[in-house]
Amino acid sequence: MDSKPTAPTADSLADLVKIYSEKEHRALDAILGDVEFLAERRSFGPAITRFIEYQRRFRRHMLFEEDVIFPLVLTDTRPTDELITALRKQHDELDAQTDLAVKALTSSQHHAFFAALDGLDAAVREHNRLEEEELIPRVAALMADPGNRQQLMSRLEHAHEAVMLEDRR
Repeated sequence: MDSKPTAPTADSLADLVKIYSEKEHRALDAILGDVEFLAERRSFGPAITRFIEYQRRFRRHMLFEEDVIFPLVLTDTRPTDELITALRKQHDELDAQTDLAVKALTSSQHHAFFAALDGLDAAVREHNRLEEEELIPRVAALMADPGNRQQLMSRLEHAHEAVMLEDRR
């Protein structure tokens, strides 16, 4: 009995993107919670280590969106999509906020770190909301087109290979 693998369906790909996004959001939130817990107890060394892990993982998450998800949405709309523009702006702001928090934490400016962490937490919640309520449903709708499904599969394969290479370093 020779069975060929079946092509992913629109629903299965949309679910994959949704599950990945939600799983990443939960994992990142947990790391940020650990950082806050450690810093509140004046365990700044472990807090720095955990926060740098958060920063690295968050940057990888943003790259996934920039390299895999955003191009898919942009092929369906136009080169300047309002949602993508807003998300990219948030990425830049979140990246800058994580840099500020790392600098404050590594230079023992603990009050500045807690302020940066509060701002980062609020900004991340808003960013996650925008992704989950607007971006993911748009990706799901795009999966009805077989060409979009193929494009997403190709981008997912390339992203997976890039992550595997990065993890080996």
